[in-house]
Amino acid sequence: MAFHTRKPSLLGYDMYFTWLKEVLLPWLEEHSGDSNFPTHIVGDLSDLTVKITDYGSKIAPYKTLIQLAHDRNKLYTTAADKVYDKLKQIKMALLSVAEDPDILATFGLSGELPDDRHDLFTTAEFVLTHWATVSADPDFAPLVSDFDALQVLFDDFAAKRTNYYATDSDRATAQNELLAAREAVHEIERDVFGWYRSRWPDGKDEAWTDSPWGCTGGGEEPSVPIPDWPGPGAFEGNYLGEKTVELIYGPVKDATH
Repeated sequence: MAFHTRKPSLLGYDMYFTWLKEVLLPWLEEHSGDSNFPTHIVGDLSDLTVKITDYGSKIAPYKTLIQLAHDRNKLYTTAADKVYDKLKQIKMALLSVAEDPDILATFGLSGELPDDRHDLFTTAEFVLTHWATVSADPDFAPLVSDFDALQVLFDDFAAKRTNYYATDSDRATAQNELLAAREAVHEIERDVFGWYRSRWPDGKDEAWTDSPWGCTGGGEEPSVPIPDWPGPGAFEGNYLGEKTVELIYGPVKDATH
């Protein structure tokens, strides 16, 4: 669907690509022979086409990684929940089998269990390390199965944590590449916009309203479906009171509009 817009930088990734491909490029091709065509900005339309194509090719992979990171974040949280519950059970069990009043402190379990997933990982790791030094003590024999279960849950927790971090790192890399590709096109588009705006400063000029940035009806923004942006904090993890911004992305901001 072709449409004109006064503020293309506010469009979502897909709609901005559509506007570039279906509105801006055809219009520039149509006017490439005009005497006032900005050859000093767009010397070769094929170069701009390559940049637009490169930008468009990065959208789907980035969106795929967003969803994958979101899904793996959920798995990471679920694994953390299981470790949390098991540690809570072990805390109570330790008090029932040991006479030492400081037994929880020796296992690193005094006080409340941490809500933060990273801190919980560190706590569970310490508990298992200490358990390895006392597991042969007959006093702890009733807890062998509990600590075996904790080890299994911790291994799964560690794997889910690694998978999530790796995927989110890939997502961040893809985001940076997408934003860089978008900015490469955006800079050219802004320069072209500025050039034609200087040619037609009157917003009601027919030549301007017929341009990709102009609007029929004297410069009013047309009603086009610009989607709500899932801006910073769109995906927020909420694990036992921990508030972590897991995925951050948004449109390229431009103060020149």
